[in-house]
Amino acid sequence: LVGVRGNIEKHIIADKKINVIGDPAIVFNLLENKYPKIKEVDRFIKNNDEAILINWGTSFNNIIGYNEEKVQRELKIVIRELLNNGYKVVVYPIWKDDIAACRSLISEIDSPNLLLIDKVYDAYGLASIIDKCKFSINFKLHANIISMAMKKPFISLAYGLKCYDFAQSVDSKDLILFTDEVNGDKLLEKIEYVEDHYSHIQK
Repeated sequence: LVGVRGNIEKHIIADKKINVIGDPAIVFNLLENKYPKIKEVDRFIKNNDEAILINWGTSFNNIIGYNEEKVQRELKIVIRELLNNGYKVVVYPIWKDDIAACRSLISEIDSPNLLLIDKVYDAYGLASIIDKCKFSINFKLHANIISMAMKKPFISLAYGLKCYDFAQSVDSKDLILFTDEVNGDKLLEKIEYVEDHYSHIQK
């Protein structure tokens, strides 16, 4: 029995018998697990409708467009806009080498409604954090996958074709923005799309 994440992988393997099953982690929330309390997040977020989660990090510029600095610059614009619109914003890494990038992302933004998580949690900790927020904007693929597994809409800053492959496999191509196309206006349009279609995306 063989399954792959998406149609691109199926096309590469060129075997009609192989099924597109999505990433196995999409069933993460069906496992009987108790997600840990993350005290700093619980103190910061009282209502999950008010908080947006942003995953940032680095792939050492091995991304579509080869320009993480530009993506980070545009993300800063969006964070400021979200804060101005009354949202709380949580920035977090999922890999130890992402921590410095997360610190750099928020270094010029001073707001009591901005929280940096400067440690890496396992999948259960990430699920707990994601569950506290309304939706997420993610650089790394598995941040999107766990967000989807927790029934939280995601916006994928797609740095590679695997991000597209996953989004297509869960009928969510409208939620991706390739990293060579990221700018503040386009990302804000994606956020507006999530807001307008929130229940539909969850279903």
